[in-house]
Amino acid sequence: MQTSLIYFITFGLPISSLIILSTYLRFVKKLSIPAQVTRLIFNSFYFYTKYFASKPSDPSLIGLSLPELSLMKMMDILIGRFDSKKNQVSLSKESINVNKPKSEILKEIVKFRATLPEGIHQSKQGPYYFPNETIHFRNNHENPKKKNSSIYFNFHNLVKSDKQKDNNKRIGFLHFHGGGYMMGEPSTCYMFERLCSTNGYDLLGVDYSLYPENTLEEAIEDAFKAYEWFINEKKVTDVIIIGESAGGHLAIMLADKIAKVKIERNEENDSKVRGVVAFSPMCNVDMMNSVCFSDTNHPDRALPNQAVRQFKEWGLIVGFNQEERAKMLSPVNFSDERMERLKLTTNRYFFSYSTRERLTREIDEFINMLREHKFEVQSDTIDLPFHCFQIFCDFIPDIFSKLETKLNEFVKQSCKQD
Repeated sequence: MQTSLIYFITFGLPISSLIILSTYLRFVKKLSIPAQVTRLIFNSFYFYTKYFASKPSDPSLIGLSLPELSLMKMMDILIGRFDSKKNQVSLSKESINVNKPKSEILKEIVKFRATLPEGIHQSKQGPYYFPNETIHFRNNHENPKKKNSSIYFNFHNLVKSDKQKDNNKRIGFLHFHGGGYMMGEPSTCYMFERLCSTNGYDLLGVDYSLYPENTLEEAIEDAFKAYEWFINEKKVTDVIIIGESAGGHLAIMLADKIAKVKIERNEENDSKVRGVVAFSPMCNVDMMNSVCFSDTNHPDRALPNQAVRQFKEWGLIVGFNQEERAKMLSPVNFSDERMERLKLTTNRYFFSYSTRERLTREIDEFINMLREHKFEVQSDTIDLPFHCFQIFCDFIPDIFSKLETKLNEFVKQSCKQD
């Protein structure tokens, strides 16, 4: 009897307490098991930052909230200390070996991909739903043994408002993940699962071609195939194209592609796209010559110097010596004629980014171009020195919830839904 009691106190009580706590978090706080694990990991950094870490002396960190500082601390562990010697590297074009064999680059990138965790940053308290359908829009998979598929969620039939019933409106998010066009996965779309499932918006997370096995042009073609499937097979009437980082760039390039095809096909009907949403988008894919990717003093914790130099050594995003091609694929270099053509797809854009992330200058430049051409542009900014902070939605829920509210208002205005 005494032995049983000791075992219960030692093992049974803690396990029972964890089960009770997990059940409470699952059904009362609406946190799935993956989200609970994510929060546990982050809370360990939060606890360390609050009780053991010294106050930040870096000017870029002064004034940040405790959750934001905790995120910075976590990135120091995952990527490497921002103030370490490894981060004191040159980013000049002259210091990069532009003759590196593609086979060597491919080998290094494949090895790098294998070290990445899957989905630790993207649950947004979920996932709660399994995809209703998986689709392959391409055959040129980077890893034939592990073929990622695009994933589709039919949330329209889950929650169908009276407004939608009256006019047969079907709103859908067409989502493109980030990852510098060399990594990432469609499951990142789970960060919008709660917003879409609550409002009855269909959700399609798209798998697209990655570098260096494939080209950026092929990724744009994959995106266009996904768009046509979305409107033709699922009868989505109101498409919101959305993406973060490289995915934000792809969202803009898809809008450009749709406008181009509309002219080629001599289509007179209106586009199904109601708005483009870009989270911290890349607006210039010429990484080698980009001002943003040449600043060695930039405080961005998600894109520190050592990471940027590695990307340059791999020839991201279009390969070495591809300046003219990169210009054609960079929104900041769109001509006036191309900007006007872009309106054939939609004239409504929503941007979310940090005023202190590495890509800010080129994001601002493209936003100014849109406004000069009379596009309707909304932007939402914070001051965190962190590129693409949105994907860490479970770590900074207050920030993301505010963003989510503004995003939903943009969707309803764009789709003329009360």
